[in-house]
Amino acid sequence: MQQQGKDTLSLTTRRLDNQRGTLAGNGNLNLKATTVDNRHGHIVAADKGSLTLAAKDTLDNQSGRLEAGNALQLRASQLNNSQGSIVAAGDSATLTVGKAIQNAHGHLEAKTRGIK
Repeated sequence: MQQQGKDTLSLTTRRLDNQRGTLAGNGNLNLKATTVDNRHGHIVAADKGSLTLAAKDTLDNQSGRLEAGNALQLRASQLNNSQGSIVAAGDSATLTVGKAIQNAHGHLEAKTRGIK
C-alpha cells in the first residue's frame, strides 16, 4: 500500500500483516495495532515524514525495515528486530518496549539525537 498524497496516513487495525509487503506514506505515517508482523516487510514514512507505530502486544520486524525520513516513535510490549532495521533518518528514535527486545544482528539508528 502506498499513499499518493502528502497528508498523514493513519491506520488502526487488530492485526497488521505486512510480511514481505510495503506500507509507505509520503507524509507522516501513524499505525496502531494489537500485533504487527513486518517480517521481511518495509514500513516507511518517506521524505520528512515521521513514523509512529504502536503495537499493543508484539511487533515482529525480523529481517524487516521500519524507516522514517524524520522522527520515529515505536511502542510495543515485545519487539523482535533480529536482522531487521529501525531508522530515523532525520531526527530521533524513541522506542518504548514493555517486556523484551530481541535485536540479534539488528540495526537501530537515529541521525540527529540518538535513540532514547
